Amino acid sequence: MHQCMNKSMDAGVDGRWMSYAELAKIHRIDKTSALRLALRHGWPRRKSNSGRMQVCVPLEWAEPPERLQGLDINRGTDKDIDKSVDLSMALAAYQDAKIAFSEALKVAEARADRAEAMADRAQQALDQERKRADGLQHRLDIALQVTHELRRAEDARRALGLLWRLRAAWRGE
Repeated sequence: MHQCMNKSMDAGVDGRWMSYAELAKIHRIDKTSALRLALRHGWPRRKSNSGRMQVCVPLEWAEPPERLQGLDINRGTDKDIDKSVDLSMALAAYQDAKIAFSEALKVAEARADRAEAMADRAQQALDQERKRADGLQHRLDIALQVTHELRRAEDARRALGLLWRLRAAWRGE
């Protein structure tokens, strides 16, 4: 064992230099969780000769927790724990996961139902706006047609006025 010293440990506390993978394996967590564990406790870090990061883990953390003491970490086989206890724990975990999944599924279905209802309302509003836009386009088309007719009528009035003036000029009026 090595003497590990840093702010969060007393000077001279025995520890074991381990890779994050080793720490993760002992505690049955992933490497990211092992890294977080080491950072949370402020354990010293270093690079090994092979270039891998290691952390100085205090001896009480360098062994599996009490609930895992009877399990063979390397092979995942049972040594001292009764299989019925292990199976009942697995069954309880399965039941808990099943309940959590069912609840999450209900929440997801409710969210999906709300989203569908919102989409239906949005589609109805869009359809109404399209009808309104079609009505406005029809009114605009009529207004443009009336404007065109008014311009033609104005052009005709001007032409008629010009003809009257020409007639008057010919008659000498």
